[in-house]
Amino acid sequence: MPETALDLAMTEDAPPKGTRLCLNMILGDVREPYLAAALESAADFCDWAVININGDEEEEGVKRNLQDVIECRMNKEDHLTILGLPFRNYSFARNICLEASRDCDWILRLDGDEVLWRDLNLLEYIDRADAEGCNRVVGNFWHFLKSWEHVHNESRTDRKFEIPFLFKMSPDLSWSGVTHERIAGPAFSDLVTGKPVWCHFGYVDPVKVFDKWLRFANVEGDTQSYLGYFADPQATWRKGPANILDDREQYPYTDILPQALTESFSLDPDTFKVHASDCLLVIQEKGECTCNHDL
Repeated sequence: MPETALDLAMTEDAPPKGTRLCLNMILGDVREPYLAAALESAADFCDWAVININGDEEEEGVKRNLQDVIECRMNKEDHLTILGLPFRNYSFARNICLEASRDCDWILRLDGDEVLWRDLNLLEYIDRADAEGCNRVVGNFWHFLKSWEHVHNESRTDRKFEIPFLFKMSPDLSWSGVTHERIAGPAFSDLVTGKPVWCHFGYVDPVKVFDKWLRFANVEGDTQSYLGYFADPQATWRKGPANILDDREQYPYTDILPQALTESFSLDPDTFKVHASDCLLVIQEKGECTCNHDL
């Protein structure tokens, strides 16, 4: 069989022993419009990246995600391992990355729809964690909802949006769960002073969220919990997939957007606003709006 673009891109180079911070990321069939920004934002802190692209190589989403990975700064600096293994479940995919990163000191778990600020300085967090004898750093993410102007968080420190973010490598560190995976391993001691905050853009497009929920149901092999919600005659999704997030509380986002995001989409962070959902995807994919809305 002829080699595919993914075959040609895959590397066997593992992160060198003593790598201080290694990014672990998994990518599938779905196009990640924020991927270039996510990778660029991690390049300021990570010595290496291990990325598992486990989707169907013929899918357009895989091809475009792979292109962003190939063009990212860490790949150009030869600090990137690209893996391509068949998808079984989300924990299996993450564990593939973890196994390739065993010689690293710390692991950053970041998804393709999450973007960091340049002044976050993750190395300071892991230095403090090492000094205080901690092996995990938990942080909070801004959960953007339906636009870049609104979030689901009541505040920057809303505990509902607090998850483990950085992990000190350990031989028994592993992921479990087919979806909504969790990290397991040694007894965790969390750094408790000054938690990192980053941005999550996976719920900006409700239609993609709807598709994600259906993918989770298929992977779990038991759609009853999802079908129970979908069968509810009052469910907002019955108005259409674009309305599935209408019943969620949203609050104005008043902080600046991450620099890597605004640069990726060629946006002015001081003036950019999203005023209409029907032009949002055009902006995300092309960095510009072709409609007549005032941006």
